[in-house]
Amino acid sequence: NLSLIENLKSIEIIKINSNKIRKLDENFFIKGTVLTELHLQSNLISFIDKYTFLNTKLLLELDLSDNLLCDLDALTFNSLSKLERLNLSHNLIRLIDKNLLNNLNSLIVLDLSHNKIYSIEEYSFSNLNLLEELNIQFNSKFKRISSNKIFFGMRMIKKIYASLDLFRDNFENIKNLREAIFTRFFSTRPGLLHRLT
Repeated sequence: NLSLIENLKSIEIIKINSNKIRKLDENFFIKGTVLTELHLQSNLISFIDKYTFLNTKLLLELDLSDNLLCDLDALTFNSLSKLERLNLSHNLIRLIDKNLLNNLNSLIVLDLSHNKIYSIEEYSFSNLNLLEELNIQFNSKFKRISSNKIFFGMRMIKKIYASLDLFRDNFENIKNLREAIFTRFFSTRPGLLHRLT
């Protein structure tokens, strides 16, 4: 009964995996929650209200992987400035709006792999100053993009997992990058591991 969650004000970690949750409404979490981890993977979530996470400002980890998310409002994660890990892998996401991740200043790990992403708007990651690991593998709908524009502002990035043919440019302008793991669009096996020093 999801209504019970609304009253669990003192809970720090919630795991509701492999259920049949279909949507997250505006009032899913009450004001004053101290939640730091939320795991909702392997559900049937196709809709998240843009104000769902308004009362979860202490959240450090959010796992929404293996759901049916397609379109995310640009304000969905707007209140999650403390978030460090975000997993949106294995969904049906098509577009990364340039404002979707705008306020995630503390984000360290971002997983967007195994979606239907065809475009990441320019400078979508520009405010992710602390991001160290980015996974955008297995998005076969991707059109080619410029790494200069997608990686702008990512000063701490160390690992990138991406398609071999995705970028027109190389990664030499990213000073801290140590590993880039490439896969082909329709491959099911990991591709070449390329170490940069």
